[in-house]
Amino acid sequence: MHLIAQQLIKEKGSAPMVRSRLRAVSMRMGFNEVQRERIQIAASEAMSNQVKFATGSGILQIWEHIHPTPALDLFALDHGPGIADLNRALQDGFSTAQTLGRGLGSIQRAADIFDIYTKKISPGMRSWCGTALWIRFYPAVKMQPPLHSSLRTGTFLRAFRDHIFNGDSLSTASDKRFFNWIHLDGLGHGRNAAETAQALHRLPEPGSDPAAILTTLNQRLHGSRGAMGLAIRVDTKKRIVDYAGLGDLVLRCHSPLGTHQPHFPGGVLGRGGGSPGTGTFELPEDALITSSSDGINGKDSLENLPGIQRCHPQLMAFLLGNIHGRDHDDKSLFIMHYRTDQQTEINSEPL
Repeated sequence: MHLIAQQLIKEKGSAPMVRSRLRAVSMRMGFNEVQRERIQIAASEAMSNQVKFATGSGILQIWEHIHPTPALDLFALDHGPGIADLNRALQDGFSTAQTLGRGLGSIQRAADIFDIYTKKISPGMRSWCGTALWIRFYPAVKMQPPLHSSLRTGTFLRAFRDHIFNGDSLSTASDKRFFNWIHLDGLGHGRNAAETAQALHRLPEPGSDPAAILTTLNQRLHGSRGAMGLAIRVDTKKRIVDYAGLGDLVLRCHSPLGTHQPHFPGGVLGRGGGSPGTGTFELPEDALITSSSDGINGKDSLENLPGIQRCHPQLMAFLLGNIHGRDHDDKSLFIMHYRTDQQTEINSEPL
């Protein structure tokens, strides 16, 4: 994934710059004329809401996804007062500003996937409050049904100072039984750190053992700057999660049963010294598994966002990445949500 643009939305004059950038990006990605109009409608309504209600704190981000399915994401975030009655606000014709009230309803209709989270401001609150809006569009290509109707995922990757090279990297693979992912944090920043991602070529394979993956990566990264690494395998048949990790990447499993966080020994893949920490835990119903680099300050991140686990993992990844990301480092976050009764819509395939 790649951040195309970020625009601070303080006044209506910000909109033409965003619309121009969206027009160019959507044409390059192969969206047809009807789709491009829908994208413009959604962006215009999101920006209009921010101008009216976000007290100058709104931003709109444009993200491009290439793998595994091309997609264009709009993410709108503000630090405003939040929405008092979200269900009512999603109804057509509703407006607190005495306007036509098309806003959220028209965005929802225009999008291929839409999700929203809001947290109302309260006296003495020191953590984030406001509204986060995620809007996804797919080019006019044939979509494949998801391999796992019980899994949904979200990703956040943003380089230090939005540099073209990101030292953090993620890679996923799945079949009808397994979902694997690898999370690397290359030492340092820039081109040299980003070169560690080349070690992920053809890794992982679905069902591959996490410890074996890190052994392979340790060999491939020999002589490089090196990276801290984490490999995870989710077995949806046996409902277990196997993992192996080295360094300060963070793995957490949140569920109604509580939070599980294994700890890994220090060390750097490709630089010798240190053996990965390995383990297994059960995959509970309604589990939320996250992996993050040290560019994300994840302490108490979910506890301060009541109800966030009901949202799509991609909205969660954008929100957490933006409000808990450290400005002095590359940032990366992967989120997987497991629930057997999740909707099997084509728009909910793992990403």
